[in-house]
Amino acid sequence: MSNESAITAVARRKHCPSCGVVIGLDLPPEHALATLADSDIRIGVSTPRRFNPVSWLIRKIMGAEVSHTFFVYYDVDLHMDCVLEAHELGFRIIPLKRFQKRNKIFGMYRVNVPLTDGLVWMGEWIGSAYDYTGLLGMAWVMIGRLLKRKFKNPLNSGKAMFCSEMVLSVLTCCNVPWVRGFDAATTTPQDIYLLLDHNAVCVFREAT
Repeated sequence: MSNESAITAVARRKHCPSCGVVIGLDLPPEHALATLADSDIRIGVSTPRRFNPVSWLIRKIMGAEVSHTFFVYYDVDLHMDCVLEAHELGFRIIPLKRFQKRNKIFGMYRVNVPLTDGLVWMGEWIGSAYDYTGLLGMAWVMIGRLLKRKFKNPLNSGKAMFCSEMVLSVLTCCNVPWVRGFDAATTTPQDIYLLLDHNAVCVFREAT
């Protein structure tokens, strides 16, 4: 990307009307993300095939069947499906085939709202840290649910995200109607799973 086109792209950013974050980056046609098709974007939910302490903690704290949620898209530079995820090692992109070797995918879904703007915005988080403190704060949120009360996440960080926070932030930025009223900092992977199962189209489900 030339200096001129980069400056132009930044100048053309717009703010999401629902949450105020910057989305809608106008990318030059040679940029890989400029050719990202909404039909290629899927949302998945999963759990590791082998014991993972972070996954175990998530499922214990949240009483959940799944412990992870992520995006899948077709990367035109790598010519393969890739996973964009908030992993315990940080925000990253890995090949879907490699991801599937280590994780059982309970389902992958397509939504009927364009997600490209949100995914481009989320791409700017690649390389950032995983929100471990926010994950621990979810214990307080789950206590509130047991008491039938809505507790905010007291340890949520504005500089990092955990997986379900990432997915819900993108859906909120893209004005997906069935996530209105949900707080990204208090949403679990299981919440995402239930929302997708009731409102999106399942395009892949791993055989049990």
